Amino acid sequence: MEGVMSGCYHVCPTRLNFQFDTSFMYIITCISLLRIYQSRHPDSISGAHKTVAFLALIIFIVVIGVLNSSLVFWSLFFVLYIVGIVFINSHLYFLTVSDMRRSLRKLVHHGPFPVRYPRRFVLLLLSTFLNLGLAVYGISLQDNNFPAYVLNVLVANMFVYLFYYVVLKLCYGEQFRPLTVVFLLVMIGLALPALFFYTSSVTSWRKSPAESRQLNHDCLLWDFYDSHDIWHFLSAGALFFYALILLTIDDKLSSQPRSQIMSW
Repeated sequence: MEGVMSGCYHVCPTRLNFQFDTSFMYIITCISLLRIYQSRHPDSISGAHKTVAFLALIIFIVVIGVLNSSLVFWSLFFVLYIVGIVFINSHLYFLTVSDMRRSLRKLVHHGPFPVRYPRRFVLLLLSTFLNLGLAVYGISLQDNNFPAYVLNVLVANMFVYLFYYVVLKLCYGEQFRPLTVVFLLVMIGLALPALFFYTSSVTSWRKSPAESRQLNHDCLLWDFYDSHDIWHFLSAGALFFYALILLTIDDKLSSQPRSQIMSW
């Protein structure tokens, strides 16, 4: 379905039908994030109805941003973004709502106390700063290509969460299969050049057809595919190996009792 809707957009790119392409990318990134989270929290994963409702909320916000990306909208989105990041990272740190409440009561009654999970705290703090930077960048630029901005935020967090997961596995001495390491290296090798070609614009639906044509340049591959096509090839490969990483990242724990597997 993603391929079909992306094809609909590429036949006649406009600001409105760009949502056909990005909506399914939102679904892919959110499901990937849930898959990583489920690896350590199989008993607290959100149900299908909550997940679909959350995806519908994201798409609804994007539609509003496409139709009316005013300063008021960006301000409301900025506040929602910051509150959401603080809530999600707090949940990832404390793991349970009851633990979060106990820590807050302790902070109120007894003042600051030592960090209980320093490794997790540092990584989540870096994630918070990254998302704060993305939020400030968004509200300062107020780009009318709001769907692409949301997609960039979700993709960035998808890779950041994988980095967070891999680093904590290493910190706690968990091992990877050699094949998973190969998948990780190949994914990085595809994602980095894909990012380069993604930033190389050869068309723009925000300009007139004549102005957009001025951005065209010679094809780079076999005298047929331009940089945008190469971006699609490389990003598709990177996503494929990302999926393989998710499928194999915890294979070494398959014979270990669930009670002995660390949660983070």
